This record gives sequence, C-alpha cells and structure tokens, in this order.
Amino acid sequence: MWKHIAARLLAFKPGTGTYLSGLSALSVCAILAGQYFSTGRLDVKQMVDGGMDLTDFWIRNPHIKFVDSYPRTSLIHVRDTQTGRHFILDAAVVKNAEVRPEPCEDHVGDAATLAYPDSLEVTCFGLILPNSARPAYRSAISFKVKAKDRQVAKYYRDVFRGLGKQIDPVIDSSRAVILEAEDGIGDTFGRVSIRSSLDTSYGFLAVIRNPAAAQ
Repeated sequence: MWKHIAARLLAFKPGTGTYLSGLSALSVCAILAGQYFSTGRLDVKQMVDGGMDLTDFWIRNPHIKFVDSYPRTSLIHVRDTQTGRHFILDAAVVKNAEVRPEPCEDHVGDAATLAYPDSLEVTCFGLILPNSARPAYRSAISFKVKAKDRQVAKYYRDVFRGLGKQIDPVIDSSRAVILEAEDGIGDTFGRVSIRSSLDTSYGFLAVIRNPAAAQ
C-alpha cells in the first residue's frame, strides 16, 4: 500500500489550480510583509478595514463627491460640490461624521491653528459626530503644500511632541504617512494623514479638542 501511495505522489503533476493557489498565497505573504516592513507592525484588521464601507458617509454628506482612492490607505480624494474644491479626507476619521466646510476664521484655536506653514488651498471643517464616537474628532483641515511628505511628517512630529503628545505611526511608507498623537494615558489627541506627489504634499489633520487647551 505504501509503495502505491509513494508512486502516486511521485507521479503527481500540479495543475493550474495548484499554481494559482500558490501564487495567491505568495501574494498574501508579500502584502503582509510589506505592511510589517513599512509600519513596523502587523495589523491584518487594519488592512481589511482599508476597504471600509462608506455608504452611510456618502448619504450623510451629499455635497461631497468621490474622485479617487489610494490603495492600502484610508485616504480618499473628494470634491465639495458647494465650493468646487478638491481635497483629501481620511476615511478612518470621517466615516461616521457629517463633514461641514467652514470658514477657517471660525477655527481659531482648533485644527486651523496647526496648519502647515505656507499651506495652499486650506479647507477647514467641523466634524459632527455622535457622542458615542471614539475618538471624537471635532475639527479638521485639508491642505496642499509645496513640500515632500517627509518634511510635512517631521513638522507634525515636532508639533505633537511640542504639545507633549506621544506619536504612533499608523502608516509610514511611500504610499502615505499617517501619524496619531496620544497623551500619556493613551487618549487620542489628533491624527495627520499625508500623501505626496513629486514635490507636493496633500494633508488632512483632525484634532479632538482645542490644541491650546491640551497643553
């Protein structure tokens, strides 16, 4: 019997299905390895959530229209039909929110206070979230700047450290840089998301509360 089994194993020739299964397994391993080496940690749930369902978000925000998305990040490129402006949003931040573009003059002391110097096309938002939302980001900005993503990321690392916050890199790769800032007891203070194209960076920053009050 064992000779018969051994002969069948030696005679086995892999078919198309076997090759496809092998390629799929290699692809999954490559994706997992890519996330580990780009972020220093492995979070399969976060990768799955990258394709999050935003149906309710679009219903809640009919003035915002989808333009593009960026694979394996939570960033989306959108257009506001009320102002005609294009900007990026971090879907992980706004998916449960009503996003209200507001004059930046009304955001003194909130996210606008932390805008990258000499930013272009700055758009300020009020984020209307249910009281149960955690973290409950309330103020946000989207901006464009003539700078590399690494420059912008360094600036916000310094800003967050200056506010006494600890920095947790969610993504730090060529696809995007996303940093979260937390206080000493693990409560989230803010999140900045940056994506670059050549020498221009596009950013989205959201904060929980007034930065000045958090010092």
